[in-house]
Amino acid sequence: MIFNRDCSRSGGHDAIPSHDPSLVPENAYNELKNGGFINTNDPENSILYLSVNGGGMPAGRAPLSENDKKIILAWITEGAKNN
Repeated sequence: MIFNRDCSRSGGHDAIPSHDPSLVPENAYNELKNGGFINTNDPENSILYLSVNGGGMPAGRAPLSENDKKIILAWITEGAKNN
């Protein structure tokens, strides 16, 4: 998924606590869902979506593609299931 490919690398949202939330595969879903980063009632105002849509994430890399942003928004809109 997008998080595995673009976000969980060293210096990004890896398991180091200063890179909250941890987006390594074994932590990503719980960190996002339980950490308040996803708002399924107002997906466009989810911290996660605002971060990627604003172009600031992934930090130090090219912004996510418009298609990746749409995928993330659709995932949140559809209830942010652990799939």
